[in-house]
Amino acid sequence: MEDVSISEKTQSGTKWSIITEVVAKVISPIVNMILARLLTPEAFGIVATVSMITSFADVFSDAGFQKFLVQHDFKDKEDFFRSTTVAFWTNLSVSVFAWIIIFAFSNQLATLVGNEGMGKVIWIAALSLPLTSFSSIQMAHYRKQFKFNVLFKVRVVAAMVPLVV
Repeated sequence: MEDVSISEKTQSGTKWSIITEVVAKVISPIVNMILARLLTPEAFGIVATVSMITSFADVFSDAGFQKFLVQHDFKDKEDFFRSTTVAFWTNLSVSVFAWIIIFAFSNQLATLVGNEGMGKVIWIAALSLPLTSFSSIQMAHYRKQFKFNVLFKVRVVAAMVPLVV
């Protein structure tokens, strides 16, 4: 009986995961094409720069906590809860630290990437790092529980926000 449940969860999870990836991969270039047409080249360059810096910092803030929570076999719910708590607070702390570093060196970063004078834009956009850390651990919970349909909705909405804005 347990094998059937795991099999069904795996099939459903695979289906939703594939759909999520395809939709997200299709929406992203469409949004970029629309932005490239609507914005001036300078403004689009700033958007690309901000996206690059925040994406790079986000890689470090996650630090593999999501993968650990999904792949590790915990002894019981209490062990899982403790690990989740540590992962959340560490992820949040690293995100805030990354934001502080970006804030402190925002003008130098802007100059480094060829957008001198845009330091304020970079550190304001980097405020998304701590906000992202609030949801990333919850997303790991959904992955562990094979609730990929929920992740589909979240990811599609997140991909559509720049298009709507």
